[in-house]
Amino acid sequence: MKRLPIIFFLLVLSGFAQEIRRPTADSDNSAPDCFGTAVASASGANAYDGSGTSTSVAYTASGTSGRPGTSRKTGRLFATWATPSGAYSALTLNVNSSCTDDAINAGGECFISYSTNGGATWTALISDSSSGGWGQVTTTVTLSAGQDLTQLQVRACADGFAGDLNLPLIPGTGTVTLFDVWTSGTLAPPSSKPRHRIIETLAAPAASPYLGLLLVFGPLVGAILEFPAGDSSSSDFASPGAAHVSPGMEGERGVFPAA
Repeated sequence: MKRLPIIFFLLVLSGFAQEIRRPTADSDNSAPDCFGTAVASASGANAYDGSGTSTSVAYTASGTSGRPGTSRKTGRLFATWATPSGAYSALTLNVNSSCTDDAINAGGECFISYSTNGGATWTALISDSSSGGWGQVTTTVTLSAGQDLTQLQVRACADGFAGDLNLPLIPGTGTVTLFDVWTSGTLAPPSSKPRHRIIETLAAPAASPYLGLLLVFGPLVGAILEFPAGDSSSSDFASPGAAHVSPGMEGERGVFPAA
């Protein structure tokens, strides 16, 4: 007696997996977005350690008093993104941060910007100058799906403006805090043809002209396709051959008797 393969066609239609990638290195960048004399910054690993927003790193700069005093700045560069596992169909850059800067006295400011070409040019992501800063928030920007992550960089800085004893003017302070820096990529569907895998066999009438049935999920949701005997000789094949839909058989599974 013939054995009838029941073939299951697995096709993912939508909701392809989201992949999170983060920078793997950081360095002092002398805060080029900000104003004043650069002050060295400490490690920013807590901004990309995979703990989400449960850890953070803060950078603070305060101006000095004098006649006049000195503005100071500090900041950090984040780069060397983890390698993606495949091509993306969509990609975003996300930075969760907060800022406090003086809205009185000499004032302060915070800047966060990003580069898609290894630091050749920069685009502002979020900033504030002497307005009190911003509360913790995730700022998101859409990147090209084909963005080379080896060229992606993020930098953050804070500065405090100089005081002036002649006015008098109290020096200002700025603090930028980074909780998490990451990209979210939607993995593109595979370019190769989907494959069909036999997962069960049932006894078929000896006279049946069909090798098996294919239950398809996708454009033919719940439809049953028939395979003439000989169309497939392997348990794992890329094309259903001369399959056709059997009207009225939606949701059924089994074997067809000989016509």
